[in-house]
Amino acid sequence: MNRQYPTDTSYLPPKNLLLISCIDLRLTDDLARFMDHENLTNRYDHVILAGASLGVSLSDEYKDWHRTDKPTQHLIDPAAWWAFLEQHIRIAVALHHIEDVYIVEHEQCGAYKTFVKPDLIGSKDPKIYRKREQEFQEKSAKALAQKIRATAYDRYDSEGKLENYKLNVHCFRMNLRGDVTKFHSEDGTSPQPATQGSIAQEQTMNV
Repeated sequence: MNRQYPTDTSYLPPKNLLLISCIDLRLTDDLARFMDHENLTNRYDHVILAGASLGVSLSDEYKDWHRTDKPTQHLIDPAAWWAFLEQHIRIAVALHHIEDVYIVEHEQCGAYKTFVKPDLIGSKDPKIYRKREQEFQEKSAKALAQKIRATAYDRYDSEGKLENYKLNVHCFRMNLRGDVTKFHSEDGTSPQPATQGSIAQEQTMNV
């Protein structure tokens, strides 16, 4: 089966990384296939959170997104989710010397439908909903990427000396066919220019 993946190779991590993805079971095999394409098989730790970046993003500037009219609202505790994620990032840094993080959002994510206020993201028109979902996911992933990038992480080198450095973070979105688009990086370089209402999508390749 052919899949479309980013053609740019300049961001590809030379060492280990941490993958952050959603719990959605429909795309498990596609996610593994994408990581294999990135030459990352057996080179990544994996943290799975419902909505990928969403639970953490609801704790900061996007806390007004959080839906409060359903019994499920208590299932996301943004501060606790960030504490959990940050601890695992630090463990991955200490144990496996990761230098990069991938955040992979996906199309038709149930977490966004459940935990984001319907007047912000909801629509009876599928095209409008897909557009809104993509925009919210890009904002959420970028917010988490910036939060991770702004945090300093410690590790010891081979000589036992303490190193302090920042991680590179790359954001992707996968559709239900398993095609992947990269839309943002936090790695000290300038982000890609944005199109109106959405992040510019780079060219993709068939594999």
